[in-house]
Amino acid sequence: MGKITIEQIEAIRRMRKDGFTYTKISEALGISYSTVKRYLNPKYLARQLDRKRQKWATDSEFREGYKSWRAQNFEYRCRQALISSQAKATERNHLACNATVEQLVEAFTGYCACCGIAESDYTQRLSMDHNHTTGEFRAWLCQNCNRAVDHVYKNLDSFLAYFNQFTTNGVKNVHCV
Repeated sequence: MGKITIEQIEAIRRMRKDGFTYTKISEALGISYSTVKRYLNPKYLARQLDRKRQKWATDSEFREGYKSWRAQNFEYRCRQALISSQAKATERNHLACNATVEQLVEAFTGYCACCGIAESDYTQRLSMDHNHTTGEFRAWLCQNCNRAVDHVYKNLDSFLAYFNQFTTNGVKNVHCV
Protein backbone atom coordinates (compact mmCIF):
# COMPACT_ATOMS: atom_id res chain seq x y z
CA MET A 1 0.00 0.00 0.00
CA GLY A 2 1.21 3.51 -0.84
CA LYS A 3 1.05 6.52 1.39
CA ILE A 4 -2.42 7.73 2.31
CA THR A 5 -3.18 11.34 1.43
CA ILE A 6 -5.26 13.97 3.20
CA GLU A 7 -7.69 13.82 0.27
CA GLN A 8 -8.14 10.06 0.86
CA ILE A 9 -8.82 10.65 4.56
CA GLU A 10 -11.44 13.25 3.66
CA ALA A 11 -12.98 10.80 1.15
CA ILE A 12 -13.06 8.06 3.82
CA ARG A 13 -14.91 10.34 6.25
CA ARG A 14 -17.26 11.66 3.55
CA MET A 15 -18.15 8.15 2.35
CA ARG A 16 -18.78 6.98 5.91
CA LYS A 17 -21.14 9.93 6.47
CA ASP A 18 -22.94 8.86 3.28
CA GLY A 19 -23.57 5.42 4.81
CA PHE A 20 -20.82 3.34 3.18
CA THR A 21 -19.46 0.37 5.16
CA TYR A 22 -15.75 0.05 5.96
CA THR A 23 -15.49 -2.73 3.36
CA LYS A 24 -17.18 -0.68 0.61
CA ILE A 25 -14.96 2.31 1.39
CA SER A 26 -11.79 0.20 1.25
CA GLU A 27 -12.85 -1.35 -2.07
CA ALA A 28 -13.85 1.99 -3.61
CA LEU A 29 -10.63 3.76 -2.62
CA GLY A 30 -8.29 0.80 -3.06
CA ILE A 31 -6.97 0.92 0.50
CA SER A 32 -7.00 -1.73 3.20
CA TYR A 33 -9.89 -2.30 5.58
CA SER A 34 -7.59 -1.69 8.57
CA THR A 35 -6.55 1.70 7.15
CA VAL A 36 -10.20 2.72 6.82
CA LYS A 37 -10.86 1.51 10.35
CA ARG A 38 -7.83 3.40 11.68
CA TYR A 39 -8.99 6.74 10.31
CA LEU A 40 -12.64 6.32 11.33
CA ASN A 41 -12.23 4.80 14.78
CA PRO A 42 -10.16 6.86 17.25
CA LYS A 43 -10.15 4.02 19.83
CA TYR A 44 -8.58 1.64 17.28
CA LEU A 45 -5.89 4.23 16.51
CA ALA A 46 -5.33 4.83 20.24
CA ARG A 47 -4.74 1.09 20.82
CA GLN A 48 -2.21 1.00 17.98
CA LEU A 49 -0.40 4.02 19.42
CA ASP A 50 -0.37 2.45 22.89
CA ARG A 51 1.29 -0.67 21.47
CA LYS A 52 3.89 1.46 19.69
CA ARG A 53 4.59 3.48 22.87
CA GLN A 54 5.00 0.25 24.85
CA LYS A 55 7.49 -1.09 22.31
CA TRP A 56 9.31 2.26 22.31
CA ALA A 57 9.61 2.17 26.11
CA THR A 58 10.90 -1.40 26.31
CA ASP A 59 12.87 -2.06 23.10
CA SER A 60 16.03 0.05 22.65
CA GLU A 61 16.84 -1.55 19.27
CA PHE A 62 13.40 -0.54 17.96
CA ARG A 63 13.95 2.98 19.31
CA GLU A 64 17.34 3.45 17.65
CA GLY A 65 16.15 2.00 14.35
CA TYR A 66 13.14 4.28 14.33
CA LYS A 67 15.21 7.37 15.14
CA SER A 68 17.56 6.57 12.28
CA TRP A 69 14.70 5.95 9.84
CA ARG A 70 12.88 9.12 10.95
CA ALA A 71 15.97 11.27 10.40
CA GLN A 72 16.16 10.03 6.80
CA ASN A 73 12.43 10.44 6.10
CA PHE A 74 11.52 13.95 7.17
CA GLU A 75 8.96 14.42 4.37
CA TYR A 76 7.06 11.41 5.74
CA ARG A 77 7.02 13.07 9.17
CA CYS A 78 5.59 16.27 7.65
CA ARG A 79 2.94 14.28 5.78
CA GLN A 80 1.97 12.50 9.00
CA ALA A 81 1.84 15.85 10.85
CA LEU A 82 -0.65 17.14 8.27
CA ILE A 83 -2.76 13.98 8.58
CA SER A 84 -2.67 14.28 12.37
CA SER A 85 -3.67 17.94 12.11
CA GLN A 86 -6.66 16.95 9.98
CA ALA A 87 -7.79 14.35 12.51
CA LYS A 88 -7.34 16.66 15.51
CA ALA A 89 -9.07 19.54 13.74
CA THR A 90 -12.12 17.40 13.06
CA GLU A 91 -12.16 16.17 16.66
CA ARG A 92 -11.66 19.66 18.16
CA ASN A 93 -13.85 21.54 15.66
CA HIS A 94 -11.26 23.91 14.14
CA LEU A 95 -9.45 24.19 10.80
CA ALA A 96 -6.55 21.88 9.99
CA CYS A 97 -3.20 23.23 8.83
CA ASN A 98 -3.36 24.01 5.11
CA ALA A 99 0.40 24.02 4.46
CA THR A 100 2.01 21.66 1.97
CA VAL A 101 4.67 19.09 2.85
CA GLU A 102 7.19 21.23 0.92
CA GLN A 103 6.34 24.32 3.02
CA LEU A 104 6.78 22.35 6.24
CA VAL A 105 10.13 20.92 5.12
CA GLU A 106 11.36 24.36 4.06
CA ALA A 107 10.32 25.99 7.37
CA PHE A 108 11.96 23.34 9.56
CA THR A 109 15.29 24.42 11.09
CA GLY A 110 15.48 21.90 13.94
CA TYR A 111 14.97 24.69 16.49
CA CYS A 112 11.85 26.04 18.18
CA ALA A 113 10.91 29.29 16.41
CA CYS A 114 9.86 30.82 19.75
CA CYS A 115 12.51 29.88 22.34
CA GLY A 116 15.27 28.72 19.95
CA ILE A 117 16.05 25.45 21.74
CA ALA A 118 17.06 22.54 19.47
CA GLU A 119 14.60 19.70 18.90
CA SER A 120 17.33 17.24 19.89
CA ASP A 121 17.30 18.76 23.41
CA TYR A 122 13.67 17.71 23.91
CA THR A 123 12.13 14.29 24.47
CA GLN A 124 9.29 15.21 22.09
CA ARG A 125 9.47 16.46 18.53
CA LEU A 126 8.67 20.03 17.55
CA SER A 127 4.99 20.77 16.87
CA MET A 128 3.54 22.21 13.70
CA ASP A 129 1.91 25.41 14.98
CA HIS A 130 -0.93 26.81 12.88
CA ASN A 131 -3.83 29.23 13.16
CA HIS A 132 -6.97 27.27 14.09
CA THR A 133 -9.23 29.89 12.47
CA THR A 134 -7.52 30.25 9.07
CA GLY A 135 -5.47 27.02 8.91
CA GLU A 136 -2.31 29.01 8.13
CA PHE A 137 0.98 27.38 9.20
CA ARG A 138 3.03 29.61 11.51
CA ALA A 139 6.16 27.78 12.67
CA TRP A 140 7.66 24.69 14.30
CA LEU A 141 7.46 25.06 18.09
CA CYS A 142 8.45 22.99 21.11
CA GLN A 143 5.58 21.64 23.22
CA ASN A 144 6.06 24.28 25.93
CA CYS A 145 5.97 27.22 23.52
CA ASN A 146 3.09 25.73 21.53
CA ARG A 147 0.99 25.46 24.69
CA ALA A 148 2.03 28.93 25.87
CA VAL A 149 1.18 30.55 22.52
CA ASP A 150 -2.20 28.84 22.53
CA HIS A 151 -2.90 29.90 26.12
CA VAL A 152 -1.81 33.51 25.54
CA TYR A 153 -3.87 33.71 22.34
CA LYS A 154 -7.01 32.46 24.10
CA ASN A 155 -6.48 34.90 27.02
CA LEU A 156 -4.82 37.79 25.20
CA ASP A 157 -6.71 40.60 26.94
CA SER A 158 -5.84 39.25 30.40
CA PHE A 159 -2.16 38.86 29.51
CA LEU A 160 -1.95 42.34 27.99
CA ALA A 161 -3.59 43.86 31.06
CA TYR A 162 -1.17 41.98 33.32
CA PHE A 163 1.93 43.07 31.40
CA ASN A 164 0.66 46.64 31.00
CA GLN A 165 0.82 47.08 34.76
CA PHE A 166 4.61 46.65 34.56
CA THR A 167 5.04 49.33 31.91
CA THR A 168 2.78 51.78 33.74
CA ASN A 169 4.79 51.25 36.95
CA GLY A 170 8.09 51.94 35.16
CA VAL A 171 9.34 48.35 35.25
CA LYS A 172 11.07 47.55 31.95
CA ASN A 173 11.82 43.84 32.27
CA VAL A 174 9.55 41.09 33.48
CA HIS A 175 11.31 37.89 34.51
CA CYS A 176 9.45 34.79 35.59
CA VAL A 177 11.28 32.32 37.80
